[in-house]
Amino acid sequence: MSGLAELLVAAAVSAAVMGAVLAAVGSAHVTLLTESDGQDASQRLRVAVEVLRRDLLAATLVLPFRDGVPTGDAITIREGTARREFYFDAAASKLRRVDGEGASLPVLDGITQLGFELLGDDGPIAAPTLQDGPWLPSAESADRFDADALNVRLVRVHVTADGRHAHDADVTFDVAPRSLNLSRSAPDAGPD
Repeated sequence: MSGLAELLVAAAVSAAVMGAVLAAVGSAHVTLLTESDGQDASQRLRVAVEVLRRDLLAATLVLPFRDGVPTGDAITIREGTARREFYFDAAASKLRRVDGEGASLPVLDGITQLGFELLGDDGPIAAPTLQDGPWLPSAESADRFDADALNVRLVRVHVTADGRHAHDADVTFDVAPRSLNLSRSAPDAGPD
């Protein structure tokens, strides 16, 4: 009978130790999953920053439109005659890009928020300001744009990536497109 008691005690101790080990492994798994999701969200933000920064740096014109409609979560970038749009596809949680051919291509998934703000010398430039003319190169041109778009000096971008099990990761960054000021004359400082 004493052998049976020893066996029951050993089984109970083994079960307690096994329960503690499983609890520790479960906790480590949750920590690992959270850490991995946080790193994944950070990596998605790095990609978003690089893609948007690269195209914005080369821009000759930046407009807060998607398909010609003003929106805070889309931007049209012109680089010479090339035109690209970046926009937030909320239904699919994706950053998407529309190229000159009109094809909408996914750039990055797991994006939960995307926002753009255009800034001039005097602060934010409201989208309606970029729709009321005068028009360049002319009002009849198919490729026309509002002359106020020439006042854009800085683009502020905000991106949030889904952290899934971790907290969402977000970044706000500013880009001063190199080409925006190249073709614009500086204000006349007057005679020397």
